[in-house]
Order: sequence, then C-alpha cells, then structure tokens
Amino acid sequence: MQHHLARFELMQRALRTSICTRCWQRPPGSEGLPATEPRACEPSCTIFLNLPALAAIAAQERDDELAPYDRAMRDLICAHCKATPTAGDFCVEGQTRTCPLSRYAKQVIDVLDRCGRVHLSPT
Repeated sequence: MQHHLARFELMQRALRTSICTRCWQRPPGSEGLPATEPRACEPSCTIFLNLPALAAIAAQERDDELAPYDRAMRDLICAHCKATPTAGDFCVEGQTRTCPLSRYAKQVIDVLDRCGRVHLSPT
C-alpha cells in the first residue's frame, strides 16, 4: 500500500508544479505554494479526481505509442463524470475547454508518463 501512496504523491506534486501553476482556475496566490501543499481546488478538480484512471491511461500510452489517450479519457473518465451535468460526449465544459482535464489533457498525460518512468526506473 505504501508503494501506491508514494507513487500518487509523486504524481500530485508533479501536477501541482507543472499544471496547477498555470491553470486558469487556480485559487489566487496558489501558484506560489510548494508542490507538497494541496490546493483548495483539488477536491473538485477533474484532474485530481481522476488521477488513478489518468495514471493507468499514461501507463498504457507508455506501452503502446499508438494508443489514443484522448479516446481512453473519453471512455474511462468523461463517460462517467459527475463533475458537471453535461458530462460525456456532449459535455459543455469539455467542448469549451473550461474543464481542467479537457484543457490540460495532453500535458497531464505527459507529466504522469514521466512520473511513471521515474518511479519504475531502478535506483
């Protein structure tokens, strides 16, 4: 169990450093917080809410370079999303890119892929 906690903590910190600092929905002044400190927006952020599924998608991408991450996100996350009343294929927030996951999807997968590579590499 500790193995997974360390892995997800690494991913959360990496996301806070690379995605949260430029997110347009971040709380004012939170871009200066350390990566170890959760932001007030994380409990409702579609990126952090779906971190385990996103980590799995990033791992699949590492195994299969041709696998389309956007299709996997729509099937595994967006189709079952409860963050908005219009979730799924016709999600207004996804189409207008106001959903953090929709807006930063490629960058999130890249960050999580790098975290997976670091975490899996021998010491």
